[in-house]
Amino acid sequence: MEKAKSYASKIMATPFQQGWQWIIEVTGDNVPMDFEIYVKDLDFGLGSIDADVTNIGSGSIGKPTSSNAGEVTMTVRDHIDGRVLKWFQTQLAKVKHPNGTVGLPKDYVFTMTVWLVSDAAIKTPLTSMQVFAVKCDTTLSYESEGQFIAYPMTFQKFSTLGAKPL
Repeated sequence: MEKAKSYASKIMATPFQQGWQWIIEVTGDNVPMDFEIYVKDLDFGLGSIDADVTNIGSGSIGKPTSSNAGEVTMTVRDHIDGRVLKWFQTQLAKVKHPNGTVGLPKDYVFTMTVWLVSDAAIKTPLTSMQVFAVKCDTTLSYESEGQFIAYPMTFQKFSTLGAKPL
């Protein structure tokens, strides 16, 4: 019983990071200056290793084979002037041109940095990722009166081999 009380006291005294204590910064061309205020939620992998499993008798051995770059998804609201959607459409146009060709990474890859923010407003970098735009969806509904339009946006991480100068 004493161990349980000690454990409960530790939990109550631990200053856990809150789910809202983060900001995102995006570097690149024509990024809206106030981009971070439009990002409602963010989902990304902090690491992923692919593995092959070899069966040996009734057991198995796993061995790492590669690392998956993964995706970054975010839901954003937009300004009434549509600045976030326009920026994303510009990013998509850098990847795939109207004639069907694909651009060069130096033109379409940009950096996203996620910062954790403490109660004292101290920013600590969580991760920095080189990404490019791949998808943006929306649902418009007459039943969503009083709600903001939101866009789920998807970005592909450029590399698992570290940040590359482009």
